[in-house]
Amino acid sequence: MYLPKLFRLLSTAMLGLALIALPALTGNSVASAHDKSNRSRYSDDDDERYDHQRRERDRLRRHQRNEDARLRRHQIEERFRYGDSWELREHQRREWRENDRHQGREKNRLKRHQRYERYDDHDDHHDHND
Repeated sequence: MYLPKLFRLLSTAMLGLALIALPALTGNSVASAHDKSNRSRYSDDDDERYDHQRRERDRLRRHQRNEDARLRRHQIEERFRYGDSWELREHQRREWRENDRHQGREKNRLKRHQRYERYDDHDDHHDHND
């Protein structure tokens, strides 16, 4: 009765220990090996471009969060100043829709810009290899 339960518990513990101990013994982990194989396959220029584009995406997200917070504060002030009415709520919905469209355009612009950077870098590498 207790033997199957004990066996199951011990086998689970041994598997967990093996998953922790093996990477520690080899000095590597699956995550870091995966990262190295994907990012360092090309060149340092690709790593720099990847970091540069990540910073651009982070900057855009921060900018959009600030815009959202600014619009939220503006709308709270409007409700305080003009009261809560159907017209005001409709006006504020339009402001949010316009804000969403604006942020979508910014995001698409950044995606096009980053795609162009990748394409441009790709062409540069081929020019040097020919």
